[in-house]
Amino acid sequence: MSVSVIIPTYNRAGSVVRAVESALNQTAPPMEVIVVDDGSTDATPEALRPFGDRIVYIRQENQGVSAARNAGIAASRGSLIAFLDSDDIWMPWKLELQLTCFASYPDLVLLGTGCTAIDETGFRSSKNFLNTYGGNRYLTESRMLSITEEVLVFAPSSLYCRNVNIRIGDLSVAMFMGNLFITSTAMFRKCVVNQVGTFDYGMNNAGEDYDFFWRLTEKGLSGLIDEPTILFRRGGSDQLHTARRQMALSNLAAIRKYLECHPDGPQLPRTLIAQRTIESYEWLGTAHFDEGYRGAARPYLLEALRRGSRSPRVLGYLMLTWLPACTTDVLRTVWVFLKAMTLAVMPRGRPG
Repeated sequence: MSVSVIIPTYNRAGSVVRAVESALNQTAPPMEVIVVDDGSTDATPEALRPFGDRIVYIRQENQGVSAARNAGIAASRGSLIAFLDSDDIWMPWKLELQLTCFASYPDLVLLGTGCTAIDETGFRSSKNFLNTYGGNRYLTESRMLSITEEVLVFAPSSLYCRNVNIRIGDLSVAMFMGNLFITSTAMFRKCVVNQVGTFDYGMNNAGEDYDFFWRLTEKGLSGLIDEPTILFRRGGSDQLHTARRQMALSNLAAIRKYLECHPDGPQLPRTLIAQRTIESYEWLGTAHFDEGYRGAARPYLLEALRRGSRSPRVLGYLMLTWLPACTTDVLRTVWVFLKAMTLAVMPRGRPG
C-alpha cells in the first residue's frame, strides 16, 4: 500500500516546514508529500524550496482549504491518502500504525486517530482532543451505537511498541451525532473518493471535513484508534478556521444533506435525533448572536426552544436579542471579565 500525504497551506511559512518534516520523517515513509500552496503571500515558497524534489509543490490562486485539498487529491498517486494541516505535526510512527491497521482490516475505508492539542505557547493538553468532539462523546457514552471493539497489537517499529484499542464498524449512523474524525489524523482509500466525490465548495470552507468524512463512512468500515498520533495546534491567529457562525451553518447543512439522502433518518433512538437537532439550532442561534447578527439569531433560538430545548443559556440569549445592543455589549464585557477571572485561578492541567 502506498500513501500520498496532502498538506494544504496558506501564509504559514513559519509552521509548514515542521509539518512537512514530520511527514517525511515517518518510520513508514509515504510515497509522496504533496504541498498545495493556496496562494500564499508570505515566504512559503522560499521556506519550502530546500525540500527540492522530496515534495510535490503545487501553487494555486487563493480558493480556500477545500480547493487546496481537492487539488492534492487530484494530483495524488497513492492508493491511500492522508491529510496533514500545515500547522500540525505527526508522531514519527503515525503512518506505520495506520498502515498496520489497513493491512489487518482489508475492508477498512477510513481510519482516524486521537490527537494531542497544543497551544501557541507549546503547552500540551493531557487529554485526547478527539474526546471533545460531539460525535465521539456520543459514540463512547452510548451503547446503542453498533460498534465492534478490537485490540490491535502493534509492534513493528522500534519507536512505538504498545497495544492500542481500535473501534471499527459502520460509523455512518454515528456521524449523525457529529464529526468523529480530525482531519490531520485521517487516512482513507483513494478509490472510494471516486464514489463519494471530493470536498464540497458549498460548505464555504467550514465543516467541509465533516461532510466529506461522513460520505466516506457510508462506503464501508471505518475505524478510530484511541491513541493520539499528532500534535494538533489550537488557537493560532493564522488558522484556516472560519467564523463560528459559518461552522454552525455548515453543520446544519451537512445534517440536511444526509436527511435528503436518507428520508427515514438515521437508525438511532428518537431522543438522540431530537437532541442532535436541538443542539444544532442552539449553536446557530448563539453563534449568530456572538458575532453580532442579533436579529438573525432570534429565529434559530426560537426553533431550538420549539423543538424542546431546556437550556437556560438559550433562553437568556433569546431575551438579549430584544435588548438594545449597547446593553448587551456591557453585559457581555462583564461576563467575559468574570469568566477570565475564573479561568485565571483554575489549574490548567499537566504539561505534556
